[in-house]
This record gives sequence, C-alpha cells and structure tokens, in this order.
Amino acid sequence: MLIYLGMAVLPAFALALGLAGQGWRAAAVHAAFALGAMPLIFGAMGHFVPVLCRRGGIRGPVARLPLLMQLTGGLVVAVLAGILPGGGLLPALGLGLLGV
Repeated sequence: MLIYLGMAVLPAFALALGLAGQGWRAAAVHAAFALGAMPLIFGAMGHFVPVLCRRGGIRGPVARLPLLMQLTGGLVVAVLAGILPGGGLLPALGLGLLGV
C-alpha cells in the first residue's frame, strides 16, 4: 500500500501544477493534499502505528482507508475543477464521513 501511495504522490502533484496553471487554485491545492499527501499520511499511520505497538498489521476495511480517502479527494477535485457538478460534493462528503 505504501509503495502505491508513494507513487501516487507524483501524479497528484503534477495534476496540482496543471490545475494551478489553468487557474483552478482551489482544485490544485486540494489535488496536492487530498490526492497526494493525505492518503500517504493515512497509509504511513496504518503501517507505523502497529509497528510501534508491536502488533500485527492492520487488516480489512481499515487497511483500505487511504484508498477511500484518495477517492474522496478525487471527487472533490473533480467538482472544484468543474468536471463534475456541485452535487458531486455530497457523495464525497458521505465517503469522507464513512472514512472517519
């Protein structure tokens, strides 16, 4: 999971630069953090907390939480960039709340 998330940071930041160049500042900031940095932070917590507690790794739905957060961030970026209508924020909100 961490390898995927680490590799996903580069396209997320490239997307952020492209959106910023087009004038979509809110979408660019959200792409950098919600698609790149935050899923990586969630994945790192899921990896290192069990290591520090000397427990087994996380399993089940909690292990896929970074992917859920990345999907949620992608929906919000699509709405902020004008790709999806504003009503797309409601499913993103639901997914975010599910993750929390």
